Formats: sequence, C-alpha cells, structure tokens
Amino acid sequence: MTPADITTTITALAVAARRHAAALPARARHGRPWHITIRAIIATAIAVTAAIAIPGTPAAPAICAGAALWWALTLPPDLAPPERP
Repeated sequence: MTPADITTTITALAVAARRHAAALPARARHGRPWHITIRAIIATAIAVTAAIAIPGTPAAPAICAGAALWWALTLPPDLAPPERP
C-alpha cells in the first residue's frame, strides 16, 4: 500500500465518522430519548457517588469510567435506525 492509498483510506474513514456522528442527535431524538436520559442520569449518579464516597482511590476513576462505558454500550438499542441513503 502506498502512502497515498493510506491517506485516501484515512480521509474516507474520517468523512464516514463525521457523517455518523452528525446523525447521532437525530437518531437519539427519533429513538427512545427517555431511556437514554434515564440511563445517563443513573450513570452520572453512580459516578458522582463513587467520587464522593471513595475520593483519591484508584477505584473512583475506574467506577466513573465503568459507568460511562456502560452508558455508551447500552446506547445503540435506543437509537433510531440510521437513515437509508
């Protein structure tokens, strides 16, 4: 693979990522926004509770990251299907 091919591939991937990221708000709005919001509130409450209950320990940021990861991984079922081109 030549450097030009690699650049072209990276550019195409960046364009596709921007297009998908731009569609996320519409997919959330037309999906199940209350489910997304409730899970975001739960993840935030868990992260804040961990930060208050065990500050300064290695577990606090791990729990916060785990809560954010849980929210991100459970997000797709509540998004509306992507629009067909």
